[in-house]
Amino acid sequence: DLNLHFNPHMMLLRMRDEKEMLKQEWAEQLESLKQLNKSDNLLSSFDAVDV
Repeated sequence: DLNLHFNPHMMLLRMRDEKEMLKQEWAEQLESLKQLNKSDNLLSSFDAVDV
């Protein structure tokens, strides 16, 4: 992509946008992992209880 060489500012902007998107994705991933963890903990506490 030759345009990148002519316009470093645009390249920086694009990189920043991608970084923001990545951060957003990571936050969502972490959030769903936390949710999974919570339900796992619930399940394992049920397992621990002998009925």
